[in-house]
Amino acid sequence: MAQNTIKPGGAVLYLRDVKIAFYVVPKAACSSIKTMFGELYKESDEMWKKAVNRLRVIPDDVEEYYKIAICRNPWERAQSTYIEKLIESSRIKSRVAEHGFRLRMPFEEFIEVLCSIPDSEEMDKHIKSQYRTLLKDGNPDYLGRVETLDMDWKQIKRIFKERGKVLPELPRLNVTTASKPPWTTELFEKLRERYIIDVEQLGYSGVKYEQGNN
Repeated sequence: MAQNTIKPGGAVLYLRDVKIAFYVVPKAACSSIKTMFGELYKESDEMWKKAVNRLRVIPDDVEEYYKIAICRNPWERAQSTYIEKLIESSRIKSRVAEHGFRLRMPFEEFIEVLCSIPDSEEMDKHIKSQYRTLLKDGNPDYLGRVETLDMDWKQIKRIFKERGKVLPELPRLNVTTASKPPWTTELFEKLRERYIIDVEQLGYSGVKYEQGNN
């Protein structure tokens, strides 16, 4: 079987018993989803992460799989990345630092640097455009959103149940209590242009800057 070569840009979990390919990207409930499926499918593995790595192996009949994906509002995803990687962290990962980011840098500067980096498959997975993972095999059969995850997870559970698998509730991991950094109109629109493909293809074209929507 072929190996999943997009690991640096997120993960696709191939659930063979129900023939579902579950697409996730960092900062879009990724840790919660991978931990839940890792525990559910770990079988004799001691660590759920080993199960996740096993689920990344592409099956030969992948074309027959039902595709589910979870995306997130690009502005909230950028805020979450900034808080986790540069504010709450005690050290910066080398891959993040290579892009020009540094701990405790102002949010305005973070957005300026982020928008100056051309999108590519090689960039850090937390700032890479979501479409590169979620739409790489075409449109998903079901696209859920972090913003409506409670409702979407109920539908995803129904899809799994119809295929003979009962899913538990999704754990809420990596939830921060830190205040979200504020947007300005200029920064908001600059990020829109940076992630314009995500905005248009994942259904966020209608999101507008409003004072207080931070």
